[in-house]
Formats: sequence, structure tokens, C-alpha cells
Amino acid sequence: MAKLKTREKILNAALTLFGEKGFAGTSTREIAERAGVNHITLFRHFGNKENLFRESVISHKTDRDYFPKIEKAFTGDIEHDLKILAQAYFEENIPVKETIWVTKLLQQI
Repeated sequence: MAKLKTREKILNAALTLFGEKGFAGTSTREIAERAGVNHITLFRHFGNKENLFRESVISHKTDRDYFPKIEKAFTGDIEHDLKILAQAYFEENIPVKETIWVTKLLQQI
């Protein structure tokens, strides 16, 4: 099995830790340690914690096409439909054990 590239290791560690501890409760040092990289390496790849969060959680993509599965749930109410879309996106893109914190976040909106 090929070793994960440094960037992928950092993204995976960040996604897991943000899921466990949230943004504020997760330090970049913890992420670097979990990824098995130097703290400076994390900053060389992402610049700052916000960029890392954005790429690991918000910009995380999937090859699966989940839109047809949720299209029937749309009502035409933009707020409702965006919540449905966001929840489906996170459920498809974040491992099941980490979906709970995103679902809670969406319920607060």
C-alpha cells in the first residue's frame, strides 16, 4: 500500500480532529502530530488553520452523486433546501462517525 502523501495525511488528521474537538478545540500542533508531520510542514501546505479547515471540511469533495437522492426533498424554500443540501453533502463527504458534529451544527443554523 502506498504511503499517503503529506498533504493527504494532514487533511485526514484535520478532518478527524475537527470532528472530535471542533475548530476552536483543535490546535494545528495536534493536527501535525496526528498526521505525523512537522508543525511547520502543516503551515507550508495550508498557510493557516482557517485554510486547513476550509480545505479539510468545507471543500472536501466526493465522487458520489448525491443530488438525485435529495432532489425530492426540496420544497422551494431556499433556507430549507440549503439545509437539506448541506446535510446531504456532509453525510456523503465526512465519515459516519464525524457526521454527528456537522449535523448538530446544521441544526443550530
